[in-house]
Amino acid sequence: MIFIAVGVLFVYKTYFFSFKSKKTEKNTNQMIYILKRSDPNKKPEKVHDSIHEKFGLLNKSGKEILPPIYDDLTVLSENFIMLKMGNKWGAIDKTGKRVVPFKYDGMDHFDDIILVKFNEKWGVINTKGAGIIPIKYDEIRYQEDFAEVKINDKWGIINKFGKEIVPIKYDEVNASHSNVFAIKLNNKYGFVDNKGRNLTSIKYEEVMYDVDESFKGAFNNKYYWINKYGKESELEPSKKYDQIGFYNEKKALVVYDQKCGFIDEKKKEIIPLEYDYEEGVRYDPQLFSEGLAGVNKKGKWGFINEKGKVVVDLKYDYVYHFTEGLAAVLHNKKWGFIDKKGREVIPFKYDGVGHFYNGMTRIELDGKIGFIDKKGAEISPIKYENVFGWADECRMDSEDGLARVELNDKWGFIDKTGKEVIPLKYDDVAQFHNGKAKVCLNNKWGFISKEGKEITPIKYDDVEDFYNNVSIIHMKYSKYSFPISKPLQIEGLPLR
Repeated sequence: MIFIAVGVLFVYKTYFFSFKSKKTEKNTNQMIYILKRSDPNKKPEKVHDSIHEKFGLLNKSGKEILPPIYDDLTVLSENFIMLKMGNKWGAIDKTGKRVVPFKYDGMDHFDDIILVKFNEKWGVINTKGAGIIPIKYDEIRYQEDFAEVKINDKWGIINKFGKEIVPIKYDEVNASHSNVFAIKLNNKYGFVDNKGRNLTSIKYEEVMYDVDESFKGAFNNKYYWINKYGKESELEPSKKYDQIGFYNEKKALVVYDQKCGFIDEKKKEIIPLEYDYEEGVRYDPQLFSEGLAGVNKKGKWGFINEKGKVVVDLKYDYVYHFTEGLAAVLHNKKWGFIDKKGREVIPFKYDGVGHFYNGMTRIELDGKIGFIDKKGAEISPIKYENVFGWADECRMDSEDGLARVELNDKWGFIDKTGKEVIPLKYDDVAQFHNGKAKVCLNNKWGFISKEGKEITPIKYDDVEDFYNNVSIIHMKYSKYSFPISKPLQIEGLPLR
């Protein structure tokens, strides 16, 4: 296949499940189903409770400029706000002036390209509401300057002006690379360039992409590299890798029959496949970082340099890759840190660690979490239950140098000295962005400043980070509840 499969994540919380449409048209009129707990072997009953999620906008001062009464809302810019009212979509500017009539069944966008749906067909308009690409496609998927389009179960490719580059006659297409497009017809693959000219015949049983717009294709039980001009070069039998990793520091991990080594950007094998491959856990050490890569033989880990020479003996139970000159290593079930010469810098005494970032890292000891510096000195007490909401997150990389910490099921923030600068009183918090952080209290959300002052009341069912100086807010209403605040008058439409 030429497309990446997307995993599905199911979230269970307090007997409620929320379902959202996966179509291009967003469906935020969510239905909430109450699941009765009874016989565990019996399917739960579904009961419709008519709870609807509504959306509005806050300005950068925390003032509501659109109350949360709209069925969906997307901010493309302050002068182009996509709104759903009932079953129809349109757009307004920040003053409420109508930019696009409320007549479309669906709206979406890719950067500043606006996709619209009408009578089950998709097209493209500009920010003034004028048509750019006719509303005639069953599906449109934008990939930078090109779009994959579908009519009657067949796919083709158009440019951003709507000109057909690849005829709409293929079973699959992929325009994710700007110079070369993959096409599929009758279970075979081929390649065309961005002018629609054939680079290869449609003959490959399988194709895989590489990051530099080269491709791997299988044909008659042989594997080939295909460059962006369509030229083939056959892979030697020993080079039929089971896996090729992403390039880091111009080198990529390759795996064959559970043995691994490295290739350079010209696909030349620079480090033989002599190490045991083990799928990375948390931080995969099997990549080059700061000139060294973690390798493994018979369950023991160490480091090699770019020439393949072992510079840190393979004697550790596991390692993380190097950051800021240090690497975390596991020895006798305890974590510590070594430098690039293999010298122990921070003792092996921790139950868990992260990477160094800005001179500090997260560490875990006896079920508690704190921060240390590159000399092993404690920056904060090792007392927290969680940091950043991730068991394996180590970085204190907020723009304001603050870290989220949890103690006794309450969240707050500490600074780079370990001082608790925002009290641990919230049920949940998010990272600071543009001087504001989302916080949750009693299942309601709002924003605080980096000084800990409330920018907005903590009263919304959800809030989104500020973008273009506005934040989207969420509120849920039952059929018996109505908003009190007065909505913005939208030109040509009645107040709701």
